[in-house]
Amino acid sequence: MTLKMVTRTITNYFCFFCLFMFADLPLTTNNSISPVILSEPLQINKPKGETAKFYCKVKHLGDRHLVWRRGYEVLATGHLVVSADPRISVEKHNGVNTLVIKHITEHDAGDYVCQISILNDILSVQHTLDVLVSPTVISVPPNGATTVKEGEDVTLQCEVTGNPIPTVIWSKKNGGLPQGAHHSCHKNSCLNIPAASKEDAGVFQCSADNGVGDSDQATLYLTVQYPPVIKVEAEKIHSGPGSRVVINCEVFGEPAPTIQWFFGEHQIRASASTLIKQTQQLHSLVIIDTTVNNFGNYSCVAKNSLGTFKKYIEVHGRPTSAKFYGDKVRSGKTFFELSWEVESFVPILEYRLLYRRIEMKTGSKIQAEGSDWTNVIIPGDDKTYTEKQTMRWRLDNLFPDTTYECLVQARNKYGWSQASKMFTFTTVIQTVQSAATQGLNWTSSCNQLKWNKDMLSILVLAMVFYLAPRTAF
Repeated sequence: MTLKMVTRTITNYFCFFCLFMFADLPLTTNNSISPVILSEPLQINKPKGETAKFYCKVKHLGDRHLVWRRGYEVLATGHLVVSADPRISVEKHNGVNTLVIKHITEHDAGDYVCQISILNDILSVQHTLDVLVSPTVISVPPNGATTVKEGEDVTLQCEVTGNPIPTVIWSKKNGGLPQGAHHSCHKNSCLNIPAASKEDAGVFQCSADNGVGDSDQATLYLTVQYPPVIKVEAEKIHSGPGSRVVINCEVFGEPAPTIQWFFGEHQIRASASTLIKQTQQLHSLVIIDTTVNNFGNYSCVAKNSLGTFKKYIEVHGRPTSAKFYGDKVRSGKTFFELSWEVESFVPILEYRLLYRRIEMKTGSKIQAEGSDWTNVIIPGDDKTYTEKQTMRWRLDNLFPDTTYECLVQARNKYGWSQASKMFTFTTVIQTVQSAATQGLNWTSSCNQLKWNKDMLSILVLAMVFYLAPRTAF
């Protein structure tokens, strides 16, 4: 404690002692009427930085001294300020003695007493000052960065101050709070996240508001470390001689993994014919001019301090899986014409078509009784070769009003494609004819109407007879 502080303390105690020592002195004629303090106790709430005023209205004060104190510290007596604090002053107007404190801080909060000493007693009124302070939020640690391993519990913390006690709200940018996250600590200034996952990582905000001044917030950064994970667009990539192939691996991990590419067991390095690229998490291997020697199994391998992950991708020259056209079909009573498309960089040598009857019951399908798969081998057409090859095939000798399912595979010189998705179709109940065509021969294979030659001749003669001039007969 400094000498100045000791001196001030002794002075305050001395002034307070004097008040009691002289309280019992004989009163002058001006003090014959006992004084009365008319002011009522007040609870004063003021924001930090403003001016606080405490009023003390006294009736019949006479020449007595009015004293302002805070605890045992005497601040002023009458119009004389005892405190060394330059913010404190005393005003007197219309019999009201006012203690004024400018630029109040939270340390000024407390009880302020106006008192008058009389014979054998002390009159007083007590006012209470509550200093309102806008919220302040500081992240813990100060840089706001927290790192944990996947599966560990983590607590994000911010230090919150303010009066009244602020309301604390936690939020996460670009998403909601992690599942299971809950508040803890004094004033809800902590956010607990049990068994943190990689999806929980991100930027969090701790915001506080108490209605005084502006709200405040702190930003915290959560990093969750986890072993590498790789996602690929396709595990099998269709290609052919002369084509350009791009193999993409989307790699995730914390810390950021290192990436290596392999063909079989041999590591691939960038060259004139092979490019290696990276765009954020997307890693690409580009084969500029594919040959048959490039067909095979590739792999991208990701490593970080927590583990290793490998993903395989096959580059092949086989056809793609066939895709059936649902809008390019024709259905009859005992036939159905299918249409499908495959992609191949070389001609298709043959197709394998399998079909069978099924029954539909309550939304699901089951094999019809006595119906096994029928296998049909269909030759390819290498005369009209294009990269996308379309095939039409008609199935005959089918049952009317019956549902079938089928699938198809295609083969080129590099092998068989994967089987297509199952395609379902239904034959019609009967061939519909109009009244004008009843009795005429209808050939379903050509799908057009043919007139009987004799019937046509008779109709021609009848028309000639009807249109000829009657005078000619």
